[in-house]
Amino acid sequence: RETGFAKEAVPRLRRALELDGSHMSARYQLALALRDSGELQAAADTLQQLINSEPTYASGQPFLDLAQI
Repeated sequence: RETGFAKEAVPRLRRALELDGSHMSARYQLALALRDSGELQAAADTLQQLINSEPTYASGQPFLDLAQI
């Protein structure tokens, strides 16, 4: 995992979600970037938000990712 890349991506993805909070792909990518940068609780919270708002997103992949945190 590329920690530096993930840390750079986090603020950009957060900004994208400020502009469009319904963008599920951005929320998922934010969760992965948070995980990869070591922010595990924030990653878990973000995945949980995604699961709550769109339980069928990506055929359940967020559930698998949440289980790995």
